[in-house]
Amino acid sequence: SVPPGIYNVSDLEAYTFNDLIEKNRCKRQIIFPKVVIKSLYYISIIFCMNKLKDNLIKLLSDSIYSSKKIRKHVNYNFGLNDI
Repeated sequence: SVPPGIYNVSDLEAYTFNDLIEKNRCKRQIIFPKVVIKSLYYISIIFCMNKLKDNLIKLLSDSIYSSKKIRKHVNYNFGLNDI
């Protein structure tokens, strides 16, 4: 039984953006320099565009979260290649 709480469910392995592109067989990518994303972020702060700011934070962060807490209660051995 898993106690109530907030859990991050993820693989043991951290995947790169290129791993996800390859897995999804993306044919096209739109590449923006990081300076463009950061500039948009600062503009969103100045003009109080909170939704845009939140989405840009996701693009600028690494978004790697540990799943150690849930693994104390549940054991699974699936990965990106098992999908």
